[in-house]
Amino acid sequence: MTGIFISSGMTMLHWLNTHIGTDWATYQGWGISIIGLGISVIGIIGAPKIIKKYKLRQTNKNNNGNINQAGRDLNITTINHISHAKTESGIEEKKKAHDLNIIEEILTLLPYEATLNEAEQSSIVGMTYQFARNLDEAGKYRDENYRLYNYAVNEVKDNFIIAITAFYNSLTPFLTVDHPEREPLRLDLPYDWRNNPKSEKTYRKYQSEMCETSAVMIENYKLFIKTIKENDFITDTI
Repeated sequence: MTGIFISSGMTMLHWLNTHIGTDWATYQGWGISIIGLGISVIGIIGAPKIIKKYKLRQTNKNNNGNINQAGRDLNITTINHISHAKTESGIEEKKKAHDLNIIEEILTLLPYEATLNEAEQSSIVGMTYQFARNLDEAGKYRDENYRLYNYAVNEVKDNFIIAITAFYNSLTPFLTVDHPEREPLRLDLPYDWRNNPKSEKTYRKYQSEMCETSAVMIENYKLFIKTIKENDFITDTI
């Protein structure tokens, strides 16, 4: 069996030069090449992991960024919505306060129970002079300045004022002040008309008109109060 034996006096370099014929610089080049190849292989194997980790970090960063942006967008949208809702709520509150102020003015001018009582008896015993003046003054609440934002309440309010005006117009040619010295001053029926055949018919005509118009006004007042309550207008003046 033939083998390769290197004597103690022969160096590895001498042996390589003798049997392979290549000098030391070449061996160094080979060694460096082999080492470089190993590093390259390791780099190629490890690169995908590094790239994968980088991409994962980048994806997470993008996802987190998108989530954060979505969160900021949601917060902005929510804040804008709340701000808009508060503005709308504030406007509605001002409208309701405006309407309630006008409603309470009418109720103060013509207190509910007292108005019904005076109107029901007016065609029989007349009324106080102040009540007649209040009926006349109530006519202004159909003006544009007293229009309500609440459509339903505004409609019945206008109908009520129309009924008041009709009632007032029916009493002005009929009732008179018979005793100006008495307090409170009153408007009375012309009772002497009843005893005169020529004027009795006129008396009955005006009396009937007052009875009818007062009844219509009372019904419209009741409807006005009902509609106020249905639309959640809370007041102590009823």
